[in-house]
Amino acid sequence: PTPNPQGRQTRVKYVIDGDTIILDNGQHLRYIGINTPEDTSSHECFGAAATKTNRRLVYHQPVTILTGQNNYDKYGRLLAYVWVGKTFINDYLIRQGYARLETIPPNTKYAHLFLQAQQEAIVHHRGLWKYCQGR
Repeated sequence: PTPNPQGRQTRVKYVIDGDTIILDNGQHLRYIGINTPEDTSSHECFGAAATKTNRRLVYHQPVTILTGQNNYDKYGRLLAYVWVGKTFINDYLIRQGYARLETIPPNTKYAHLFLQAQQEAIVHHRGLWKYCQGR
């Protein structure tokens, strides 16, 4: 079940990697609750696939964002949950095996959902859980 967001509407200008985007206003946004393998610097296993999938899902799309209790990380990026239509992007990336769960309190609103999503990805050997074991 996808939560129904009551956040603000914006558009994605650029996709940096699997869990970070730039909004139309130039603000960098980091998805809450997930961590995708790096593609930009260290080229970790499944990083390119995570970036490509994130780009396919959100690039130039109207999105709904809902910020967490902590609005910004130490790099000044907005921390948020993101939806395109009814697709909850944070959840989708974990559920399909493009991301791992990364819960950082106090931003834990959907941690239970993300844990279930990760368990599902592991059980069904999706994405990085199929291709990156031991790496």
